[in-house]
Amino acid sequence: MKSKKGALPFAITLVIMMVFVLIYAWLMLASKYDAFDKKIGEKQYDLINTYQSAEKTLFYIDQSSKYSAYQSIYDLGQKGGYENSDCGNYLGYNLWINFDEEENLIECYPKKEAIEENFKSIFNTNLNFYLIKYPDVEIPEDNYDILLKTENNKLEILGKAKEKLFFEIKEEKNS
Repeated sequence: MKSKKGALPFAITLVIMMVFVLIYAWLMLASKYDAFDKKIGEKQYDLINTYQSAEKTLFYIDQSSKYSAYQSIYDLGQKGGYENSDCGNYLGYNLWINFDEEENLIECYPKKEAIEENFKSIFNTNLNFYLIKYPDVEIPEDNYDILLKTENNKLEILGKAKEKLFFEIKEEKNS
């Protein structure tokens, strides 16, 4: 049978070395990451708060577009379907009919395409007015490609973002 005299000192030396290695590894990690002073679940809590902040921002954009659509329809009606009419204006109102120098009648009724383009332009201006005021995230101006769809006498406005919104994971500071 082989002698086991060296097994006990070897095991003790191995345990002591492992303790030193683990302490060294913990110190290295603790110096690089100050996340070790967090409680369990704090990072996940911050991530959930960021997700909710993104949802709140998207809801704000949806509501802003709804209010912008109403305001744009009103503004377009006030302007007679044009931003600037080819027939000119009278007292700030766009004209649909006017006379030229030879007293010939000129008709400038708004066409569907012109109304859509004017609506998109006014809508974009109104939407930017709301989005600039949002305090939490910087939303870029003129960020949406707008498509108008009409079905069953209902207007549907579709907007596709040109740029992405970025949200940082914010840590809540409990004082």
